[in-house]
Amino acid sequence: MKLSRTLTSLLFTTFLAQASFATCEIFADLEKPISDKDSNRIACLREAHFLMPVPAKKTQEEIIRGAESDEAAIDPQGRTYCRYFYRYQNGSSNKFRCARTNESNVLVSEKGVPVPEAVAVKDAMYAGKLEEDVLVRADGSVITQTNKKGEVKPVSADVLKVRFKVSLEGIKSQTELNEWRHREAYTSTVATRLAWMMGFPSENYYPAKEVVCFGCDTDPWKNGLEPQLVPVAKTNVFPGAAIERKFEGKRIMKAFTSNPKLGKQFVNTPWRWDEYISNFSKLTAQQQHEIQVLALFINLVHTVEERGSQHVMLCENQNVIKTGEKKVCTAPIAGTHDLGSAFGNRDLKFVKNKNHPRGDYAAYRALNMFLDNKCTLATQPGKGPKKDLPGLTTVTEKARRDFVARLDLVTRQDLMTILTVANFQDVDMPFKNSVAKQTGLKGDALNMKVNELWADLIYSKMDQFRKMQCN
Repeated sequence: MKLSRTLTSLLFTTFLAQASFATCEIFADLEKPISDKDSNRIACLREAHFLMPVPAKKTQEEIIRGAESDEAAIDPQGRTYCRYFYRYQNGSSNKFRCARTNESNVLVSEKGVPVPEAVAVKDAMYAGKLEEDVLVRADGSVITQTNKKGEVKPVSADVLKVRFKVSLEGIKSQTELNEWRHREAYTSTVATRLAWMMGFPSENYYPAKEVVCFGCDTDPWKNGLEPQLVPVAKTNVFPGAAIERKFEGKRIMKAFTSNPKLGKQFVNTPWRWDEYISNFSKLTAQQQHEIQVLALFINLVHTVEERGSQHVMLCENQNVIKTGEKKVCTAPIAGTHDLGSAFGNRDLKFVKNKNHPRGDYAAYRALNMFLDNKCTLATQPGKGPKKDLPGLTTVTEKARRDFVARLDLVTRQDLMTILTVANFQDVDMPFKNSVAKQTGLKGDALNMKVNELWADLIYSKMDQFRKMQCN
């Protein structure tokens, strides 16, 4: 699937003229493999943007609640209930899927309304179309409802993707690599909440004080090697978990298939940094500006997806236009996804077991945002493992100022609020233990001290962008 630098440039050149007049069509079959050379994919890449408009400053209540969603809200200080079901998932971080319920294990709709007649969540045929994650009765029939337009539609379940951290007893037997991976329940919340507050499109993670899972084993993931396949006659509680909600809008293309017979297979690349960086001069001035601002945010959270497998190509609902049987997007978004590897360091001296840390205080403290006083980015998106590819090494002063304007939407108090709601004091337990030994603090006082140290650290990284001057 990877393109050479020459071929990538040729593709952009070939489609440059026609893409100027083309529309980005939303692929009818998101599960179908799409060639990197597909003309519609190239048109979407050519028309894409990377930023949302600069958002309004968020109140403390909004920061705690997180981005608004059409789906039922997650209470960060309460319990979220769900019923376990198996779905193949890639990656190495702790996660499982479940269908949301009420406290009595009654399945609910994606709007949070209990549906007592529902017995299961399935992909089922309705009106000649395969509907995913719908609620069904005991006889297998799809439960429906009439919407405001008078249309009869299947009732969708509220399917939750839950990131969790194993118990401290479990961690003692884990490798350091896996302990890092389990930290993504915390890092995902902080990184995506910053993205939302600053106007960078990504998924959103919502912390829950506890997720109560009917049918879950104590560790449904088991490092992805032997995941739980069927519900068990148990109920387990996962404290400090985080729940993913997708960026609201339509996917233009999918990176992975979800065929239950084949599992989750990587089939498409929505976009890659090297495709844009290799053709930087061919981008519009606005695209050049936006991708530089995005690169600055990537430096702050320090997470780069070079393969493109975790990137998304999206369309906000208001930008979807239907022409006959086709749907086109007037303003496609090249977004980031899966920011769980944030707040670590990619320096080789920190890499263990072929992976880099995340949510690691010492590693992130050692990281600079720039390599020198000439605005050379420490993290150069586009370069990746192929050192012959050009990285986005520097940015303009205009891009830096735009990014700083977004940074200024996040005060140190805002950082404390985000870290507190995310239970970030538990992300790096060795660091927390060292703070406890040094200060003698315990309980809430210790938690506050740890989060204060993290807030100071992240804010100091933000200050590096404020103080730097670019050409």
